[in-house]
Amino acid sequence: MRALLPVCTLDYEIYFLNIINNDKKNVLHLIIEEHNLLNNRVTLQAIKGYDKAAEHLIEILTTKLGLTPTHKPLLLTALKLQGRKPNDYSSKLNINLYPDMRADIAVKYIYSHLLKAIKDNEQGTIADSDSEFLHDFRVAVRRTRAGLSQLKSVLPDKINAYYAEFFSWLGQNTSSTRDLDVYLLNFDHYKNSLPASIRDDLNPLHEFLLAKQQLAQKELANRLHSTKYLATISQWKHYLKEQAPIKPVEHNAKLTIKQLADRRLWKNYKRVLQKGDAITEQSPAEALHELRKSCKKLRYLMEFFQSLYHEHQINHFIKNLKGLQEVLGNFQDLSVQESTLKLFREEMLNNNSHANTLLAMDVLIQNLDIFRCNARQDFSSTFATFKHEENHSAFKSLLAIKI
Repeated sequence: MRALLPVCTLDYEIYFLNIINNDKKNVLHLIIEEHNLLNNRVTLQAIKGYDKAAEHLIEILTTKLGLTPTHKPLLLTALKLQGRKPNDYSSKLNINLYPDMRADIAVKYIYSHLLKAIKDNEQGTIADSDSEFLHDFRVAVRRTRAGLSQLKSVLPDKINAYYAEFFSWLGQNTSSTRDLDVYLLNFDHYKNSLPASIRDDLNPLHEFLLAKQQLAQKELANRLHSTKYLATISQWKHYLKEQAPIKPVEHNAKLTIKQLADRRLWKNYKRVLQKGDAITEQSPAEALHELRKSCKKLRYLMEFFQSLYHEHQINHFIKNLKGLQEVLGNFQDLSVQESTLKLFREEMLNNNSHANTLLAMDVLIQNLDIFRCNARQDFSSTFATFKHEENHSAFKSLLAIKI
């Protein structure tokens, strides 16, 4: 689900020529492109039955005129002018670390990678070109926050604390718009969960959500144009480019990144197991939410450090963790959507919305509650799979530490 956006504009003149034979019949189409910035191009389009004419003209163009045949699309050449190439952006992390890298140097490299993702999605987020720009922007911010909270005593404490506060502020100021994006993305699903006879009664909710999203988006764009954001993100970029000290004073900075990764992954993994084991059928929703946050931190660390481990093994653990995160995420999202829609209903009631719309919202809220309860029931079996002894032993053997 992405907007189709232009990536470059080229000005050139194009000439269409028909090559005819002695009988005045078209045997070949010739297209000449005259460019200002790129090499000129000639394209031949053969007509069925006149392949020999095409071969003859190709020989003239290449041997007598010295033109070079190419199958490279014009797009590739145009992108190269801008320092780009196809598929040069992905929301997936691909950070190549060496086990013996000093921890503080490696961590700054990780943060630089995340900062690039933030900047890549910044203008699309401001323009609201599509909702995925904000999504990827927020993921990069969350990953940065996770690093600052989990990889302490690597960078100086003052630096760590200062930017932890800034990225927390940034996360908070992007959450409202993203939540409303999700409601709008899910709206068809909301409608289809209702009986057909009352689905259209929910349409005023879409208008309500869209108005709120547009207002939240405007406020978000203003914050991303603010001096606080622009100055701090520039300072962060400058700091990450600074040369690391020869003798760092922070004790974790002196470790190799592999040593730090082993320790942090094991500690976070144990935290997930501990919190998961403590959850019973009587546990409040907050307990599952806290476990979900711990799973996110572990997942982000795994993604940061995956190049330090055997690819198949680390991907296996990430896949298992994704399964647990999906159940916890569904439960949390449905809980939040249910409670938020109740607040929206009250607001629409006060705005004298039609009774049929309020009734349709009541049915939707009931449906979300059922989905939430189902997600809650899925937790036990999913967590049991995650903590299975075979997986537990394999994870311990993956980390080069004495346990």
